[in-house]
Amino acid sequence: MKHVVVGMLAHVDAGKTTLTEHLLYSAGAIRQMGRVDKKDTLLDYDAMERERGITIYIKQAALRLGDMEMTLVDTPGHADLLSETQMALATLDYAILIISGADGVQTNTKQLWKLLEAYRVPTILFVNKMDQIKADKQRLRKQLKEAFGDGCIDVKGADYLEEVATLREDVLEQYLEKGDISREILKELILQRKFFPCFYGSALHSQGIDEFIEGLREYLVEPKRLDTDAAIVYKITRDEQARRLTHLKVMGGVIRPKMMLMGEDDEPQKIDQVFSLFGEKKQGIDEAKAGQLCAVTGLEDSYVGQGLGCQDVPWRAQMMPVISKQIIFEERVSLMQAYQRLQQLAEEMPQLHLEWKEDTQEIHVRLLGKVQEEILKSLLRERYGYEVTFGPGRILYRESVTRAVIGTGHFEPIRHYAQVHLLIEPAERGSGMVIASKCSIDVLPRTWQKVILNTLRQPQIGVLTGAVLDDVKVTLISGKAHVKHSQPGDFREATMRALRQGLMKNDSILLEPIYEFELCLPAEMIGRAMGDFEKMGGRVQAPQIVAEQAYLKGMVPVGAFGDYAQEVLSYTKGQGTVTCVLAGYEKCEKQMELIATSDYDPNKDLAHPSGSVFCIQGSTQMVPWNEVDEKIHLPEHLQSEDKEKEVAVKKSSASTHKVDTYAQEKELEELYQRTFGMAMRKTDDSHRRSKVMVSQQPHIKGQDPLAGKLKKEEYLLVDGYNVIFSWSELNAIAKDNIDGARMKLMEILSDYQGIRDGYLIVVFDAYRIEGHEEEVMRYHNIDVVYTKEAETADQYIEKTAHRLGKNHNIRVATSDGLEQIIIRGQGCRLTSSRELKEEIERAMSEAKEGHSQSKELEKNYLLDYADDSTKEKLEQMRLGKRS
Repeated sequence: MKHVVVGMLAHVDAGKTTLTEHLLYSAGAIRQMGRVDKKDTLLDYDAMERERGITIYIKQAALRLGDMEMTLVDTPGHADLLSETQMALATLDYAILIISGADGVQTNTKQLWKLLEAYRVPTILFVNKMDQIKADKQRLRKQLKEAFGDGCIDVKGADYLEEVATLREDVLEQYLEKGDISREILKELILQRKFFPCFYGSALHSQGIDEFIEGLREYLVEPKRLDTDAAIVYKITRDEQARRLTHLKVMGGVIRPKMMLMGEDDEPQKIDQVFSLFGEKKQGIDEAKAGQLCAVTGLEDSYVGQGLGCQDVPWRAQMMPVISKQIIFEERVSLMQAYQRLQQLAEEMPQLHLEWKEDTQEIHVRLLGKVQEEILKSLLRERYGYEVTFGPGRILYRESVTRAVIGTGHFEPIRHYAQVHLLIEPAERGSGMVIASKCSIDVLPRTWQKVILNTLRQPQIGVLTGAVLDDVKVTLISGKAHVKHSQPGDFREATMRALRQGLMKNDSILLEPIYEFELCLPAEMIGRAMGDFEKMGGRVQAPQIVAEQAYLKGMVPVGAFGDYAQEVLSYTKGQGTVTCVLAGYEKCEKQMELIATSDYDPNKDLAHPSGSVFCIQGSTQMVPWNEVDEKIHLPEHLQSEDKEKEVAVKKSSASTHKVDTYAQEKELEELYQRTFGMAMRKTDDSHRRSKVMVSQQPHIKGQDPLAGKLKKEEYLLVDGYNVIFSWSELNAIAKDNIDGARMKLMEILSDYQGIRDGYLIVVFDAYRIEGHEEEVMRYHNIDVVYTKEAETADQYIEKTAHRLGKNHNIRVATSDGLEQIIIRGQGCRLTSSRELKEEIERAMSEAKEGHSQSKELEKNYLLDYADDSTKEKLEQMRLGKRS
């Protein structure tokens, strides 16, 4: 039997739930139609959904239309919940977009259309509530074409085929020749998103429903499926027994219990049970076939958008939260426990973007609006008994660049070396961070390039307010390593410095989120509304007056809009409504004001240094970012390979940014700590040794370093102190400075992790420290665990191995004899401290050998990006020096 997955999408109050009930009833899938007002509909079974009368979560039900089985996917319609809707779009073969005939095309309807367009989902329209007085069919037909294009055609219209014929030249020829258009051509046009059949009726009064169902039978075909067993993940939930359910769309073959599927990283994923879903009912099945939706257990590390047996879904959220708020708990609540529970919730609702603020010990989430906030409150109360409030909203600005520059990072403390050159340029608005490489492996081996690109893929921040970088393209164009002294950690350092140096040289801009709004209110109040939006800095279209109602559309900055929706309700005495959707990001008009109030100084951000580190006359020296180009002796003008983008590289001595020498000293001291595990010797001890900076990724006492969306790869658990006292060079450091030995080990393991796959966790005993709670922190690319009071590293490793050994490849590095016996009992692989050292030395040696084999190690590789005249001039200079 053929299978198609059809999504039901609509703006709030368009009648989506009623139409869904009618389709299920007409196909015999349910015995009686439910009603929203009676709170007995099949798919809105959640208590919050019935209380509010809106769809909050994605749900599904199956029905049959002739020889085709159709899975209906019900999606939320409220603007605050569209990120939930987006999660389902990659599963859809078709979409039914329901529009209220009384209200016409709303702002939120346009946003839904943009989502369907982005995911290339063939769409059929049903204009509902045509029984209401305000529903004017001619006006609606015109409005649909204006909003969504000429492909929106009334299939019951007198000129139906003539309109379809104009959509493609060959179709027009067929129509003129035969006076008809074949059904195959019509289906093809729908799949190509050129033809969008439109039906009109009333779901509540059963008008036009039979014609609509007949149209579905006529126009829907099963798309081509993959030949191999494959599925994509579109949702994560937990059932009544708290089991983790991974919701799949079967893209090809079949999904069966106990079968293995390969992830994109070629790691096998084992499925335990397979279930079919019908409303809130779940039933175990023997298999799910291509085109069907199902839920499975056993995939503990799955994530939304993951491909199993196929590529991951290219995921770029169209509906991004633009407001961040602190969750405020009661004093009795343990933040450690609350954060861990929220991490589970964030798996189900990835749009929350859970964030831990280390400096203030706060938990923040990102929200689309008030409705989402209220839903989160209810969820925390029902699941965990938490009564929470939210702090004031903070607008999430972004930073971008306006021109192309080359950023240079040089990292050369004693016995270390790395140099990186990055082309940093503006990207198309809405494209996010684009990472690329145009560097030949003859110039820089693939091992080092992998470290650089992985570093760049981590979230990056700008230099104006410390906001996230967006719409920036960063291309690795060149780099340099040392045959003997280069380490992965050196290239992480050089990469971050190159990026920051390029940003400091660039003309950065602040981007602010923009709402597209639609306001409906009594006509006599339109003047007040237009004045309000003018004060907000908004852009409005000419108002439309229909009877006694006025409609106003336009754009407004999110920061200025605030709680204006509540203000509208107040001054219109409940007669006005305003809907908003995120239209994107634009250059911020109040940039200077926001920068002044942000209290962010890029020169004092020790976690994101912009200067470089040079070895000058045998000593390590910090060089400010505006002197780096002079030290490197870069040519004045460079070009990218396409010869179109000239990049100005200036000696930025006249920069508006001030260089903080005290910050440089602190950075240099921390550099010594990271590199050598000890404080830098000073002639002046006026400044205390500062703490070692760790990665700014969220971490918290008690956080599980294995939690989250990690794929099934090898986990290497290292008994930290056992290794320190087993390695002679670390043992020697430990006799004088145990902190130095610990930091040196962390740096070695971090370097090693940079050229291997999987995940690495180093565990240190803190069991003798009274009152110490388990603490986990992120150091570069490894997790560091300090055990809680009365728990040894052995016990932590044993506990972790027992918990994860069945589903993961666990390897433990220790020379503790008793621990080795226990670990073998857990089925884990063992590596002695000596073997680990040999393994690391061998891996690092192989990486360096790959570099030493480069034939063009000594050439001036930057010439690849110079114009012909500059190449000739520089070559003459080079030859002149040699002579």
